[in-house]
Amino acid sequence: SAGSAVVIYWNMHSGALLPPGQTPPTDGDVRGGILADEMGLGKSVEVLALVLAHPRPPPAAPSLAAAASGQGEPAERGGEEERGCFCGHTPRFETSSMVQCDLCRRWVHVGCAGFGSDAEAEAAEHYTCLTCVSDAGVRSPAACGATLLVCPAAILSQWREEVQKHVGSHSNRDSAGRGGR
Repeated sequence: SAGSAVVIYWNMHSGALLPPGQTPPTDGDVRGGILADEMGLGKSVEVLALVLAHPRPPPAAPSLAAAASGQGEPAERGGEEERGCFCGHTPRFETSSMVQCDLCRRWVHVGCAGFGSDAEAEAAEHYTCLTCVSDAGVRSPAACGATLLVCPAAILSQWREEVQKHVGSHSNRDSAGRGGR
């Protein structure tokens, strides 16, 4: 009919035209991409802005709460051998105060368990060792809201500087690990 326009979408990068009636993908349909600008044009700032613009929603409830409070299933340990503290000493030869994990029954030094004093350990209703809490996390991982940024070790200090410069107080913490080769 007279006066009606036909809309055709053109992808300037590939040169492709979408036929009339088809629409290009919306933001919800596109996952991932490539950011390949020349050096110094702000790729780091764009990535940081994207991360801050789309934060992960906070988890509804911590999945480790049951394990951390001493509730839940005992971790599978296999065998009845006496397992000592994480520091390597066994309870049989210890003279310092120790606490026992409610789940796996491992004995751990009060200090190694994270208590500040014997009195604090005695006041605690439950204690779950790091191994049992870690095992519970493997069985029921929890969303944490963190963003994983993978980069070569050679530019790690540059990324840290960019985060401090452009994000500043919004950045809670960072941690660097070295991956396999």
